[in-house]
Amino acid sequence: MVFILALVAMLVAPRLQRVVGGDARSASRDLAGLAAALVQDAVATHTIQRLYYDLDTGEFWVATLVSRGGVLEEGPPVGSKRALPAEVHFEDVVTPHQGLVTKGTAFTQFFPSGGVTRTAIHLKEDDRSRYTLTINPITGRVTVVAGYVDGRPRSTVTLDTTAS
Repeated sequence: MVFILALVAMLVAPRLQRVVGGDARSASRDLAGLAAALVQDAVATHTIQRLYYDLDTGEFWVATLVSRGGVLEEGPPVGSKRALPAEVHFEDVVTPHQGLVTKGTAFTQFFPSGGVTRTAIHLKEDDRSRYTLTINPITGRVTVVAGYVDGRPRSTVTLDTTAS
């Protein structure tokens, strides 16, 4: 049900953005809502969903991975590709397996278990504002913050402060 609402929003929102105008904040909300819907859909349908980001064209879309002869292959896009507002673009996308992606295509994978590929998506609006979307790998929860937040996981170092 949530996935169906997200698909309807994907189809209607571009038309509304032409009338109302779009910005990095609204694009962040759209992506966060789509990611939340994909977490629910992957669990409900027992499928692997991928949210793709084309950093060169500013488009994003969803595809379902399907098993063909025991091999997972990308199915056709679910719905049409959707573009960020004209003044907004993907600055970069960071995932553990792809690293820092600044050109080409990156993706976030949503698993039937409810897990998600850890992802940081950085949006920039014509040198005015930047937003970081961080997708939690365990809960699938999306956090949106103003500014550029480095999404790469860092190792923790514990210092021994006891003197012998």
